[in-house]
Amino acid sequence: MDDRYITFDDPEAFSYETSIEDIVYEILSRHAKGIEYREANAGPRLDSQMKDEGFNVKNF
Repeated sequence: MDDRYITFDDPEAFSYETSIEDIVYEILSRHAKGIEYREANAGPRLDSQMKDEGFNVKNF
């Protein structure tokens, strides 16, 4: 599994099957290791009152 963003209408989006167990395991594993990302479409068009650094999410 990789971290590429794929839109729902991309043929690759539904090219494989997985179980709920595998999905939950991956979510919990990644959260245990810590997650860090920048919100999609971050910037004044998303929230004009938020400072730029507020769009960066770090959970460890």
